[in-house]
Amino acid sequence: MKKQSEKAWGHRDLLIVMALGFLFSALMLFSLRASPNAESKPVIVGILVWAVIITIAFLHLEQREPESKANAEDKKSWDRDKFFLLEYKEIRNGIRSRDRLTIIAGSIMVSASLVLLGTLVDTNFPEDLGMYRKFLLVTAILALYSIWFICFNLTSGKVNSLQYERLRQMEEYKKLRMQRYMIEHTWLGNSKWFRYARRPVWLYFFYVLTVASISILLLS
Repeated sequence: MKKQSEKAWGHRDLLIVMALGFLFSALMLFSLRASPNAESKPVIVGILVWAVIITIAFLHLEQREPESKANAEDKKSWDRDKFFLLEYKEIRNGIRSRDRLTIIAGSIMVSASLVLLGTLVDTNFPEDLGMYRKFLLVTAILALYSIWFICFNLTSGKVNSLQYERLRQMEEYKKLRMQRYMIEHTWLGNSKWFRYARRPVWLYFFYVLTVASISILLLS
C-alpha cells in the first residue's frame, strides 16, 4: 500500500510539473505575440519565475509524512489511559486551531487578492492608472495570496501531517481505526479526486491569478 501511495503521488507531481510547463510556455508565447513594452517584460518574467517557486514549495511541503512505528517509551505512556487521552486531545485541538487560523487568514487575504484583481479589470476604473501602479497592484495580488498559501496553508498542512501520523500511531496501538480509515480512503487507494483535485486546488487558483495578472499587463 505504501509503494502504491508513493507511486500515485509521483504521478500527481509529474502532472503538476507538466501543467506548469505548458502554462509557462503558453504564457511566454502569448507574451511574445502581444509584444509587451520594455517595462512589462521583466515583471512578466518575474511572475513566471515566482509561479515555478510556488510550485516547488507546494511539491515539497504537500508530501504526506511516511508511516512510522511508535517507540517503546511512547507505548509505555499510552498504556495509561489518562495520558493517552490527554495527548490525543491536545493533538486534535492543535490541528483544529491551526485549521481555524488558516481559514480566517485565507478568507481575508484571498478576498483581498480578488478585490485588487477586480479593481484592475473594472471597466470604470480610470484609464490613466499608469503602468507602474499596475505593476504594484499585480505584485500585491500575488504577494498577498502567496503569503497565505505558503506561510499559512502549506506550513499548517505540513505540521498537521506530522500530527495526523502521531494520531495514527496512537490509534493503531489501541486497535482503533479512525485515522487508518481516513488514510485508506484518501491518501491510499484510488481516491483520485483527493490527490489530483482537492489537495492542489489552491495551487490551481494561484495559476489562475498568474494568468489573470499577466493578461492584464499585456492587454492594458
